[in-house]
Amino acid sequence: MYKELIPDEYQAEYISIRESTLEKSFRIGEMTADCVERNLEEKKAIVYRAAGSYVGLPSRTVREYTDVFNFYPKEAQKRFEVLAFAHFRKAYNKDNWEEMLTWSVEQADVLGGRPATVDAMIKEFCYNEDENIIAQLMKKLYELLDRLSEELTPEQIEQVQVKINEIEDIVSCELVEITAHDEGDKMYVVGEKRNDENNE
Repeated sequence: MYKELIPDEYQAEYISIRESTLEKSFRIGEMTADCVERNLEEKKAIVYRAAGSYVGLPSRTVREYTDVFNFYPKEAQKRFEVLAFAHFRKAYNKDNWEEMLTWSVEQADVLGGRPATVDAMIKEFCYNEDENIIAQLMKKLYELLDRLSEELTPEQIEQVQVKINEIEDIVSCELVEITAHDEGDKMYVVGEKRNDENNE
């Protein structure tokens, strides 16, 4: 179905962008993790803001890239390199992350060489249509934090982030209903808790 919608030359370019985004996103996390280690006397939030000022990303996004990098073994980053960074972000901190990523890769056998989309992976492992209100709440909390980021001190931002993360851990499979056309299914996907550059 998708091949009929996207010209061949665009398919190749999309894949190239996906691959480069994966590599660069993990690299941002790797460099920032090193910067944190080099500045243990400094608040992590300040290091994230400093890194973000150079790479052009919000400090919260830099923090997430760093957390994702630290979470996955190098071997896993290599083994699942055909996936998008968004797959790693959505499977991050889940007990069954390896099963989620493995399933996504194996879907290439039935999708003509293309791995499962992030939406399909979430549908497979986090299906729960009754949690859409929670998903909307999480989205609003992150939007509020973004709006307040310029007015709060780094310490205050870090404290708020910790509290939001605690809420997020409790409701880790919050879902919001959307209409998607992935193999013609109506899908329920995890509510967007964070800005997702790789929306695959």
